[in-house]
Amino acid sequence: MSKIFLTVALAATAISFPTSAQAVEPTVEAPSSQSLKLAREIVSRGFPEDQRLEIFSTSVDAMVAQLQEAMNDDTFADNPELQAKLEVQQGKMIEEMKGIIASHIPELMEGWAQAYAAEFNDKELRDILAFVSTDSGQAFFTRNTTLVNSPQFKAATAPYMYDIMQSSKKWQGIFMQTVMDSM
Repeated sequence: MSKIFLTVALAATAISFPTSAQAVEPTVEAPSSQSLKLAREIVSRGFPEDQRLEIFSTSVDAMVAQLQEAMNDDTFADNPELQAKLEVQQGKMIEEMKGIIASHIPELMEGWAQAYAAEFNDKELRDILAFVSTDSGQAFFTRNTTLVNSPQFKAATAPYMYDIMQSSKKWQGIFMQTVMDSM
């Protein structure tokens, strides 16, 4: 199976997990209006609206790059024309994914605020808001998602990404066999 196909499949799967989780809506007690107000302010300051698309796009790029690095697959090495076509298609797919993510950023930000309000009490929310209101706090929030591109983080994740890729290859075969057996 090609490196490009696996990258695309795993990226689509990873991105779809939050969407899949929406299908099962747990019953949760609604946070207080004060908690929600604090949480929304944290999100607003921690993820400035004019930087949100860049933050999410950088995360997608980093995830795809790490998946590609983890897959040392030369399936189409002898067919550079096909490999080039697949890489162009992969680029188009990633841009489409980014567009889809961009269209959902408002809901994602509200979901984040709702999660913060549900997870932290008002004192903790005030403390987080105080932190994110500082230059260091804003830097932490806006740069935290880009740290996946750091050499240190890449070095720490490379071994498990490789293991995940090996496991996914095995399971892809098992899934395909199950489908074929069911036909």
